[in-house]
Amino acid sequence: LIENQAKKKSFVFIVNRDLTTERRFLETGAVRDGLVQVTGGLKAGDVVVTQMPVWNLKKGQKVAPQNKVEFDETLP
Repeated sequence: LIENQAKKKSFVFIVNRDLTTERRFLETGAVRDGLVQVTGGLKAGDVVVTQMPVWNLKKGQKVAPQNKVEFDETLP
């Protein structure tokens, strides 16, 4: 979860089926014990980048997941 201080919005990078990244702005809720509740902005099946220096990522950048990524083909 990255906070954009200028826009006061939080976002993550998701991985598309073609293994490119996309910035997704989030709606957030409660914060507890260092965990942030995500209340909007993600949908079932989204693959979120969780490791690497995400602040260096750019929209459309190709990534090579370290773990096997399986996309649910039944989801849009």
